[in-house]
Amino acid sequence: MAPTPSLRAAQNKSSPCPDIDRFLARLPAATAASFSPEQLAAIKLHFTMRNRHRHAIDWRRKLPWLNCYLVVLAGRDHHAS
Repeated sequence: MAPTPSLRAAQNKSSPCPDIDRFLARLPAATAASFSPEQLAAIKLHFTMRNRHRHAIDWRRKLPWLNCYLVVLAGRDHHAS
């Protein structure tokens, strides 16, 4: 899907980020173009924080015969008690 002029304008409001580009490409063009620079910065922060904590065990496998996937994660609990 080629970006529309309004989608390109929305993407140019912040620094290039492949995650934001994919996110914006999945939205209607008018919605993608409506984000302010502050909103795009908050979305970018979300994407950068997704992979912040590494897990001691991070095992991910597709189970094609069940049409699903299995994820096993284990590590220290970093939440406040």
